[in-house]
Amino acid sequence: QVTGGAQVQNFEISADNYEANKHFFLSHYFRDNYDNACRSMPVVNSQVNITRIEVWVTNINNTVDNIRNILAFADLGEAKPAQWEGTPGNPSLLPLPDNNANALYTYLNSQPVIRGFNNATALLNAQVIQPGPFQQAVHYEKVQNARRLNDQEFNFNPLLGFITLNQPLNNDEVLAVAFQYTYQGQVYQVGEFAADGSTGTEALYLKLLKGTIINPNFKRWDLMMKNVYSIGAYQVSRDNFRLDVWYNNPITSVDVNFIPKPGLDDKPLIQTLGMDRYDPNNNAFSDGVFDFMPITFSGNRATSAGTINPQNGRIYFTTVEPFGENLRQRLTEVGLDQQTINTIVFQPLYDSTKTAAQQIPQLNRFKIKGRYQSSGGSEIPLNAMNIPQGAVTVTAGGRALVENQDYTVDYNLGRVKIINQSLLESQVPINISVESNTLFNIQTKTLLGSHFDYRVNKDINVGATILNL
Repeated sequence: QVTGGAQVQNFEISADNYEANKHFFLSHYFRDNYDNACRSMPVVNSQVNITRIEVWVTNINNTVDNIRNILAFADLGEAKPAQWEGTPGNPSLLPLPDNNANALYTYLNSQPVIRGFNNATALLNAQVIQPGPFQQAVHYEKVQNARRLNDQEFNFNPLLGFITLNQPLNNDEVLAVAFQYTYQGQVYQVGEFAADGSTGTEALYLKLLKGTIINPNFKRWDLMMKNVYSIGAYQVSRDNFRLDVWYNNPITSVDVNFIPKPGLDDKPLIQTLGMDRYDPNNNAFSDGVFDFMPITFSGNRATSAGTINPQNGRIYFTTVEPFGENLRQRLTEVGLDQQTINTIVFQPLYDSTKTAAQQIPQLNRFKIKGRYQSSGGSEIPLNAMNIPQGAVTVTAGGRALVENQDYTVDYNLGRVKIINQSLLESQVPINISVESNTLFNIQTKTLLGSHFDYRVNKDINVGATILNL
């Protein structure tokens, strides 16, 4: 169904289907403060403002522009020992991310061999005392001719401190960053920018966000955001948008939009998860409806925080672990015992890989369901290709429309284009039905054949095959 050129569609996403390898916090500091910063949205409770950022990835396309040798370290800029991958030493009293948050950056600048890149691995692996020992792929990554992303390949949120890549990374690709920000009037920096002084084949020192090994036991595993979901739509309109979170009741096997436990069975799950805090006028009052707060951008820089990016249909939960630690806190507040809580909370979703979490059906009971209206203009995709001629029927307000007069059909690509502009402007619902023969072309077929060989002698063999379909 299409209204004014906008297609109304339903969506359903399981909780384990978050977008992996696309969204990353820039340091553990931003992850630790994310829940609190989002609690007052659309106003963000953050004193941080990222003013400059460079993002580097493995150069799998062999690009020759904007490339540099890089050494990316997991502990660069981390002040809390509990979040160190190794033992950089000398933690800063100020918990802010900075090159001087520990002793690692000072050590790296004192070693010209490491800056020289070619023999860096030998020296780093031989360092057995603080700030070492170092192990490649665990504590650091060495990437030759890494590629710097341009502004069209990623966007970032300067207040919440995370980046979003347009394309997901492969499991063996490296992601590293350098960024600069202000906090209470002071300027802080993590990593080095391309213009900071090192030249030629000398290495840039960067903050490692993702390495070549995927291991949930690594501290940097927490830097990958697991609270962002794609509903598969673009240019999403607030009109006719609906989103609810459902829980499959283990007793009845029926999906319900609440947790069937005392204290929570009268509250929508979307409210329990912190995605319904305001009414349509942004008053602090839960109304049982998803808080549609669009994220706006200036270039690749987010100028506001929110729960949805209407441009590409991404849903951003306001907590780092909506179905994990956040839900555990809500269940604890209403007095449930830990044994019961452990049967509801989907903590493995955040503590293990997505594949491993999907193998726990007794916890994998959460779904995100809803509908959206995508303002796609006059062209409507039918989600089918190679459609037979005459298999498309279009009606508006109960009246059958005429092909090539009110609409045209691209049968190969499966697209309908409304050419009668008055239909779009009138906002009359347009219904499109299509019959696809994709699933109905299975026929019983018989293939018979024989192969014959005639051996003339040990050196000559004559053969033939006959087949009949």
